[in-house]
Amino acid sequence: MPAVEPTELTARRLREALVRAMLRDGSLRRGRVERAFLRVPRHVFVPEVDLDIAYRDNRIPTKLQAGEIVSSSSQPAIMAIMLEQLDVRQGHRVLEVGAGTGYNAALLAELVGPRGEVTSIDLDADTVERARTALAQAGYGRVRVEQADGEAGFGESTGYDRIIATVGLGDLPFALWSQLEPTGRLVLPLSMRGLMKSVGFRKERNGRLVSTSISPAGFMPFRGAAPLLLQELRLGPELGLYGWSSQPGLDTDLLYGTLQRPDFADIAADLQLSRRELRSGLDLWLRAHQPNFVQVHAEGALAESTSLPAFTRSPWAHPAMRDRVSIGIWESGALALLAAASDHADPIHVLVRVWGETEAGDRLVDCIRAWRAAGSPRDEDLQLRLIPRGGRVHSGATIPMSAGTLELTWRRRD
Repeated sequence: MPAVEPTELTARRLREALVRAMLRDGSLRRGRVERAFLRVPRHVFVPEVDLDIAYRDNRIPTKLQAGEIVSSSSQPAIMAIMLEQLDVRQGHRVLEVGAGTGYNAALLAELVGPRGEVTSIDLDADTVERARTALAQAGYGRVRVEQADGEAGFGESTGYDRIIATVGLGDLPFALWSQLEPTGRLVLPLSMRGLMKSVGFRKERNGRLVSTSISPAGFMPFRGAAPLLLQELRLGPELGLYGWSSQPGLDTDLLYGTLQRPDFADIAADLQLSRRELRSGLDLWLRAHQPNFVQVHAEGALAESTSLPAFTRSPWAHPAMRDRVSIGIWESGALALLAAASDHADPIHVLVRVWGETEAGDRLVDCIRAWRAAGSPRDEDLQLRLIPRGGRVHSGATIPMSAGTLELTWRRRD
């Protein structure tokens, strides 16, 4: 029996340690996905980093463009969550949008087995070539890697049992819906009015997509024909203050001017909520129910500005960074933002800071009270349905998508 190379032995031990860590934190379950992680050598796909780094549960950037990370090997934990959501079986035909390093495609190849097929596509030719090379070196040369815009799927091989996107999308492209087999599954990091979740969908025989699972996610944006819808715009002359609205054509000058006005009023809302309730329940509820939703984000010295009320921090901010985020309603020059009576208190004693007419503040408070009256539902209580064009929509909370209308309903918590 040939001796095992020291590097390969170390890599195997580190791979086993990574899997044990993901089992402990719950991102991975025992079974087929676990076995795939044990078999696929991640270090082959990121040869530029040391073994210790290759097997940490971290994202590894692999390509920069104009100083921005545009390709990476995703964090193994979120890869495991998405693969569990996808529920791949032996013999399946799978399309992956976003080739990255090829590591995820190798995991998919393990899951579909020798009778299955994996096609991975990416916008950039150099990323495609890198993934092909690494897959061949790791023993997964049967995976097909092609250059294509994921907005159009990959029409040469329609009728996929499973489709997974490993880049953040602000839309459900029509092609991905149409190329998915009835009863097939689609998993993608979907930005819903600026809040990204990894959503698993099942395609019903009537063409509707119905969500099967929703998990937190953070991914680089898709760079094809339909970019991610969340793009914060700079407010004012200095770096560090940004705004985003669910309505297109945000007037950044008007919003900045409103924030600088001293004639605001802080109104007690007689409401409290924990920061967990905000992050995993109320935030998406407000975004879905308020067509004029706005988010204002300050970093660095501008996070101490007296005009932007203290409310919460970005979930992606570095702990050492001064950071402040508030959300609310912005319409016709009237602005209402949620505020906290104290920066660090939990639960938050909610205030509403209003510039201009108070109706926006009243609607904001009414929306929070409606969420309370519904039992304070969380994201895991959310059911998403993609209604194809022309289909009947029942819910008042909807988001338009290329493939139809995304309908959001919440199960009541009693």
